[in-house]
Amino acid sequence: KPSSNQVPLFVSHTLTSDIADFTLGAAATANTDKLNLADLLEGYSAANIADFVKLTAIGSTGVSVQIDFNGKADGTSLDSYMQVDLTGVTLASAGTAYGATPADMDALRAAMITSGQLILA
Repeated sequence: KPSSNQVPLFVSHTLTSDIADFTLGAAATANTDKLNLADLLEGYSAANIADFVKLTAIGSTGVSVQIDFNGKADGTSLDSYMQVDLTGVTLASAGTAYGATPADMDALRAAMITSGQLILA
């Protein structure tokens, strides 16, 4: 039975999840996937997106979506508390899915938001 003066224990590592079959595509395309992070983000706005969600390449095999639930509230940079690895999602596969290859990971993030596949709010 817990005592009334117990303090929650926080483990300082990143929760990582892998999705091997995430399908990119325009909003009207059938069978596309969505990654809904809206309920995880505290204080998010489109103006501070880089404080909350960052995409990085996993070599040439996929993309890592790194999530900081409270942006820079507890530091000066994005602290990845959660990471979702999307195997098979690359700039090239995004080009095929969206009709134009994103220039970089920020452009891929924007394309996923525009297509309704990355939901932040």
